[in-house]
Amino acid sequence: MNLQRNYILGTFIGILLFVVVMLSVGCQSYERDARDAIASSNGLLSAALKKHGAECLRTRGGGEYCDVIVKGAQAQNALVTATEVYCQIPPHTLEPGIRCKPLAGAKEGLLAALNNWNTLLPEIRKAAQ
Repeated sequence: MNLQRNYILGTFIGILLFVVVMLSVGCQSYERDARDAIASSNGLLSAALKKHGAECLRTRGGGEYCDVIVKGAQAQNALVTATEVYCQIPPHTLEPGIRCKPLAGAKEGLLAALNNWNTLLPEIRKAAQ
């Protein structure tokens, strides 16, 4: 049950951030990569959870792909948070016209979160198929 709650919260935050970031203009390539990763993460994690969620609940997280789904949701949440910090967007904010105002000291955190997501991506894709 905790897995589903965390995933739903992460998905909600991801969708909100995706819309906000989509409204930004003049993004750096890694900002666009983060936006694209957040957008794709929702679909991939939804598909993986739909396919393996019951198994994960039944086995209390012991199923073959349960760890991948949990790590994917955590990576998604970290990416959302890193993007909010980097762009100086208040958490859970959905206001039309918000633009990314890059915070130089947060670039490394954004790149690390993006790298973490990209590292997990092949396993998440496999779980979603």
